[in-house]
Amino acid sequence: MRTLTATLVTSLALISFAYAQTPNSPKGTAEDPPQAQSNRSFKSVVIVDVEELPPAARATVDASTSRMTPEELDKLHRSIDAVPEISSALSAKGVRTSQVVAAMIDDEGALTLVTKRAG
Repeated sequence: MRTLTATLVTSLALISFAYAQTPNSPKGTAEDPPQAQSNRSFKSVVIVDVEELPPAARATVDASTSRMTPEELDKLHRSIDAVPEISSALSAKGVRTSQVVAAMIDDEGALTLVTKRAG
């Protein structure tokens, strides 16, 4: 599970880097030419609460997050905050970065952020 956590943090760090390398570019759209989107590592952001996950997926997330160090979680949150598009997606859903407990990118470029409400 520590490998999964490290992979998630690394993926977000790479997203942050790729986004930062695109000078003054707003969010990519379907109308953007292919070269404009080539620096992006994700195409969409999906936000899901851990309670909405199927039991097996929830157990996997819970097991992974229980092994995360505070430093790893902080790095994940800083990586999210470094990408305005991701921060905006969270804000639009009324979710704070501090509620994100896991992240992953699928083969189609969808970045899924798993959140956990306090309490």
